Amino acid sequence: MKEQFKKFLVTRRLYKPFCRNLRKCRDLNFDKYMNLVSFPNNYVSDAFEWEACPEEHNFWAGVDKEWEVIVEQERKRYGKQRL
Repeated sequence: MKEQFKKFLVTRRLYKPFCRNLRKCRDLNFDKYMNLVSFPNNYVSDAFEWEACPEEHNFWAGVDKEWEVIVEQERKRYGKQRL
């Protein structure tokens, strides 16, 4: 699921802004962050404080909702064990 998340960010041109915000807000790079977060549903929501970013809360909330749809589709397809 972690590789799928990276692909999700890259295809939407969000990988660089996501990584920039991780560095700024939590002093983490993408790989270190992905090793810390346990649940795919939280990849966006737990990353950083959205209000502290140039894109702000509403933007990242939309990205989070989009990602949650993908996670739910994967759960339906493969079940929780695969995620």
